[in-house]
Amino acid sequence: MSAIKRNLDDIIRKKLTEEIIAGEWVTGSLISIDDIMKRYGVSRTPVIQALKKMDAEGMVEFSSRGHFYVPDYEVKDVKDIVDVRTVLEEYAIRTIQEKGLEIDIIKLREISDEGLRSSADGDVIRVRECDLSFHRTLIEQAGNDCLTDLFKRTQGKFMMVNYLIGRHTALQQDVANADHVQVIACLEQKDYDGAIEILQRHIRGAFHKIEKRFDNQ
Repeated sequence: MSAIKRNLDDIIRKKLTEEIIAGEWVTGSLISIDDIMKRYGVSRTPVIQALKKMDAEGMVEFSSRGHFYVPDYEVKDVKDIVDVRTVLEEYAIRTIQEKGLEIDIIKLREISDEGLRSSADGDVIRVRECDLSFHRTLIEQAGNDCLTDLFKRTQGKFMMVNYLIGRHTALQQDVANADHVQVIACLEQKDYDGAIEILQRHIRGAFHKIEKRFDNQ
């Protein structure tokens, strides 16, 4: 596969991810490859390759009939996703603690600061991208590639419920940004229990928001 083709696959994947982050997709719906081709002026192959990558990351589902769908969820599905995410983030922090690993605080702060700036600028997509990047980067600090891969798929699933069902608001994102700042402060002080407590509260808050959406349906 040529570098140009790989780049096109990744560009389409990024565009589709931005649509999800903006809440433009509908859970349970069939994904029209033809519509995506027309929307971005590309051939069929890069669209399919982009969707296959998203399937591997838990963001779409590929049926036995060869169709791609936006996943549909029940409350139990969301709870399962949230439970796994909570376990993975706590495991990452405990690994950092037990192994005495050095954390790239500068990188975490750069992501957090960009999230705050993006929020102030009203750049919804970028602020949500920073949110996702913050948690991926935090997981990467544990130095476990298997953990990172598992988290990426879990986060992909969480993205779908958070942005398509939860309808993440600007106020909720401001709260999330504030939590990131607190997590960094705890990690700087090697207060790992404090960092875990904030992360657990952070994730629980997201779940309760999504749960309420189900209650109101």
